[in-house]
Amino acid sequence: MKKSLWIIVISIVAILTFFFAYNYRDTKSPNTYYKIYLNDEVIGVIQSKEKLEKFIDAESENIKNKYNVEKVYAPEGLVIEELSSYKQNVSEVSDIYRKIISKSELTIDGYQISIKGDNEPTIIYVTSEEIFKSAVIDLIKTYVGSDKYALYNDNLQSEILETGSIVENIYIQNEITIKSTHIPVNEKIYSTESELSHFLLYGENAETNEYIVKMGDTISSVALANEISTEEFLIANPSFTDKSNLLSVGESVTIAILNPQMEVVLEEYEIVDKESAFATEERYDSSMYVGRTQVIQEGQNGVVRVAQNVQTINGSITYIEPISKEEIKPSVTRILLKGTKSVPNIGDLSNWGWPTTSGYTITDDFEWRVNPITGNREHHSGIDISGTGYGSPVYAANNGTVVTKKYQSDYGNYILINHNNGYWTLYAHMSRFANISVGDTVARGEVIGYVGSSGWATGPHLHFEVWQGCEHCRVNPFILYR
Repeated sequence: MKKSLWIIVISIVAILTFFFAYNYRDTKSPNTYYKIYLNDEVIGVIQSKEKLEKFIDAESENIKNKYNVEKVYAPEGLVIEELSSYKQNVSEVSDIYRKIISKSELTIDGYQISIKGDNEPTIIYVTSEEIFKSAVIDLIKTYVGSDKYALYNDNLQSEILETGSIVENIYIQNEITIKSTHIPVNEKIYSTESELSHFLLYGENAETNEYIVKMGDTISSVALANEISTEEFLIANPSFTDKSNLLSVGESVTIAILNPQMEVVLEEYEIVDKESAFATEERYDSSMYVGRTQVIQEGQNGVVRVAQNVQTINGSITYIEPISKEEIKPSVTRILLKGTKSVPNIGDLSNWGWPTTSGYTITDDFEWRVNPITGNREHHSGIDISGTGYGSPVYAANNGTVVTKKYQSDYGNYILINHNNGYWTLYAHMSRFANISVGDTVARGEVIGYVGSSGWATGPHLHFEVWQGCEHCRVNPFILYR
């Protein structure tokens, strides 16, 4: 009897134990855990997402100090997935942190900026939009001038009374996109305006050298010898305001090649007084030998007032649209008596004529520059004469023989004249030719063609070259007009 009673008691206890255990398991809520993935790889499970985020932030004081930010975040490839479970093998957040930094980079708040040009977009990272905007303004001021930009920006430009200029527009020609993002700290991140300004002007890996001024050096000669333009010299050495400024022997100047990451466009309307070169009237005397001359009347330059629209990109003139031209002071013609005892197909070394009409602007000198068409750094083989207007006449600089008259992809329509005195002159980008042929003898001042923009040209202008001593032996064209 006692044995049966014990069996009944044990059975009841077992049933009650099973009942209560089953109901306890059925009513208890599962725990919340977080599974950590890094680039689709599971690296562990933690109990608190907030603890991991705080731990990452607390362990990254050096990053916060370097970039002056308040918070550091996990890598972009980190995914934290919430899961419910009664039990998981949980890792310490410190262990998860070490795994994260061994496999990927932490991130900070910032902005990704894409600058689209002719080639692949330039991508830069900044910690704030304000740094980028300020650096862009610095770039604009470099090419436009701080005072000119301030007057334009504050709408304080003065009306032109006689001569002067008005800025009509300033803008960045590139397409720019800005988006907020978490930036991996192994990227190049700009956190100061000065550092970003330097990059926007000089690009990556900019080389800067020092040059010690020697006796006889000028800004133009130093720029030419170091394969930079005078504009680049003035930007790298802001204490000089014009290429005519004097250099001191022993002075140290900076040589740096610009590689601007944006195209700053400046559009201006200007009225300027320009010297109008006097014409020379040639009279011939059959009793005088060729090469002998006599001045009967000295010439005097006049003044013309020119109104024009001018566009520059990064400090280089790319287009001039002539609006009007008014003669302020007439020029006085020089009268020159020349001997004609033989055919005058030999150019007079003492009397070279200018190849365009008056009111012109020299937009590119005989110097190193970035080719506006190809983007390559190269030496400009002549001078570019702009501002006389599309279709204006082009004149032979001296007597000579036409040896080339054709179209070429880079020069466009061009003519080459041999002056039979050791010099050749070349006239390029013409819209059309005058009625002359190869082999013809032309006289100084004779119309040989008309200004255009054929070939590689950003706008209507005359590309004028001078060769001395041999064909293709190019020299500075101003050697003829000293």
